[in-house]
Amino acid sequence: NHRARKRRLCVCRLEPLEERCLMSVAPGLDREVAWTGNAQTQRAALDYVFAGTPTVQRVNRGVLVTLAGESTWVSSGDPVVPVHGSTILLPQGMQITSVAVSYLDRGIVIGAGTALLAAPAAIPMDGSAAQITDWSSWTTAFSDSLGPQNAVEYSNETIAGYSLGILRVFPVEYDAVSRTLTYHSRISVTVTTTAAGREDTAPLRNSAADRQRVAAMVENPAALA
Repeated sequence: NHRARKRRLCVCRLEPLEERCLMSVAPGLDREVAWTGNAQTQRAALDYVFAGTPTVQRVNRGVLVTLAGESTWVSSGDPVVPVHGSTILLPQGMQITSVAVSYLDRGIVIGAGTALLAAPAAIPMDGSAAQITDWSSWTTAFSDSLGPQNAVEYSNETIAGYSLGILRVFPVEYDAVSRTLTYHSRISVTVTTTAAGREDTAPLRNSAADRQRVAAMVENPAALA
């Protein structure tokens, strides 16, 4: 995972890739993924669209943010904010090496003058804010700002020989100085991939079952054709 401030893994992300709660959900990408480049490096711009308006929940002297239809990031020391999980089929034999993020809208201010809270050390084992009944330890303000450089995490996976990129897209921007929360419903992520070494690749099998399995996991299944 790569962010300017590296997030700790959320305790609810322990399931196998096909079942993890950060798998893609609507609305997600608003167009097909188009890769350009050569045998060594390829790039694609992924445009994500979020629907609805976030809910800002006041807890003690701060707030948490959730968004209907999206997962919620809950991890000790991190702010509780919406996150969209996106699994992308990469060019075969490649892996993500960098991402660049830009907001495609001006954003909507959903909170001002109130601290974004950081999750305490003790949180529910399923990572769900809905299961929290004791809010007494939720008193620490998140001290860092969150901008475009913090809006995406990525990792690489290989399933049945197919190269997959796992993206986590965060639509909330936060200015820690003014304590302003801004929600962005349209985010563009430019993904750069490079050829992986032999030790990081596996041969593809000519298996319809493998293709069907991967197609059900990714947001760009047409790339399997």
